[in-house]
Amino acid sequence: MKSRGHSVFAHPPRRPTAGFTLIEVLVALAVVAIALTAILGSSGTTVSSISHLRDSTLAQWVAENRMAELRLEGEWPSTGRNRGESEMAGREWHWEMTVEETQDDDLRRIEIAIRTHRDAERSVHTLVGFMGRPMMTNPPAFVPPPEEIPDDGGGGVPPPPPPGSL
Repeated sequence: MKSRGHSVFAHPPRRPTAGFTLIEVLVALAVVAIALTAILGSSGTTVSSISHLRDSTLAQWVAENRMAELRLEGEWPSTGRNRGESEMAGREWHWEMTVEETQDDDLRRIEIAIRTHRDAERSVHTLVGFMGRPMMTNPPAFVPPPEEIPDDGGGGVPPPPPPGSL
């Protein structure tokens, strides 16, 4: 049986393809997209954490500086609230200081809350410390030397011998 101009085989033999199918490419792209989303989310969280740590550290320094300034003033702080601003690292920080009495009349409790904005609801850092009443802020300028007892020449303790005479 002869065929009339047709090959015995209806289709030529298939050669193996050298590429990926459309489904394989789409699955690979989905895996890469999920991985990139996770990486970007993680890096965003890291940047946010670093920013929070920087702000918290600077706010702590501002609070400690304010406490040191208060102690260096050498005055007994009055009870109540006080507000102010301080500059650190090129930024303005807002502090609110609350001074309260304690059970000890010679001790005051001082709380300093630091905020990034005056109207911020939460403080970035809060420092609590205590300050004792200053003892004597102005010591006497002149203290007289001890009084000398005149030597009447008799009955007193003899002076020590000169060095090297023993």
